[in-house]
Amino acid sequence: MQNFFSNIVANDWLRAAGGLLSLIVLAWMANIVTRRVFLGFSHKLMSRTRSTWDDRLFERRVFHQLASVAPALVVYVGIDWALSIGDSAFGRTGSSVTGNGVLA
Repeated sequence: MQNFFSNIVANDWLRAAGGLLSLIVLAWMANIVTRRVFLGFSHKLMSRTRSTWDDRLFERRVFHQLASVAPALVVYVGIDWALSIGDSAFGRTGSSVTGNGVLA
């Protein structure tokens, strides 16, 4: 089993595919949480006010569109992590190969 995981880590394409899959799952979870928490909170808040302009915004689904920003932010922030297929994916930055092939 350890050999299986070391083969995945050694293969850049599999590591990138795993990172993208993780990013998709995180964005999907952010979408669910945002829609349940943010929309539920905003609907409760707007139903308690006497003004009607906030009810109109909710009827026109403005807050539903704002809830779509959270998964987009997750993708925007996480795409560098998900696609980093070099040594920087594991925090090893600044390493380089010298002229004789030795990792410095």
